[in-house]
Amino acid sequence: MLSELHGLNREHFKKNKKIFNHFFKEYPEEIQKITLKKGEYLVQENERYKGVFFINKGIAIKEVLLKNGKAQGFRLTNEFEFIGTTALTGLFRSPYDIRSLTDMECYKLSDTLLNQIISEYPTYLYEGIQVDSYINYQRMKFHTGKVEERIIYNIIELAEHFGEKINNNVLLPNIITQELLAILSSTTREYVARIIAALKSVQILDTKKRNIIINDIGKLGNLIY
Repeated sequence: MLSELHGLNREHFKKNKKIFNHFFKEYPEEIQKITLKKGEYLVQENERYKGVFFINKGIAIKEVLLKNGKAQGFRLTNEFEFIGTTALTGLFRSPYDIRSLTDMECYKLSDTLLNQIISEYPTYLYEGIQVDSYINYQRMKFHTGKVEERIIYNIIELAEHFGEKINNNVLLPNIITQELLAILSSTTREYVARIIAALKSVQILDTKKRNIIINDIGKLGNLIY
């Protein structure tokens, strides 16, 4: 399942890059380059409509502010992904923050260009909505479950999007920290550390420097699916 989803994700973002490169060449005046330093916001929650962006380099986290004042992360963005809000969806304020976890290079699309993309790729928005709906469904599925299930689910999902296969193992980039897993899983870094230690004790996971290494993705998935 991991390899299948990993392949689909890669193909999806390759298609995004191809679409962007085509329109960047045809309409360079309709695209604005934006660079962000780590920790800066591309969009903030409840900010008025800002449009659609293409992420060329870097990773950001989508998060909302809870009533207790803590941030709840729910998704990391990918390179070669279109993100943001469009007037066509009826959203005129951003429903979440988009905060950079690394230095980023993004491009803002004008409304004219966005309409042109949609006219040439009529299923473009539909596909994006379907992807978000699937992700939201999966998160709802684990939201009320045990905390350890949420942590394991997030490790698997991050492996699908960002993991690097090395022999039979999957290496997560060092941007995937215990603190980040805690934000995505609605728990504390200490609890994440306990779960990772337990998974290391049965050789399902390992850690090296700041990287999490998945030794057996199948066994990890069997713990929750």
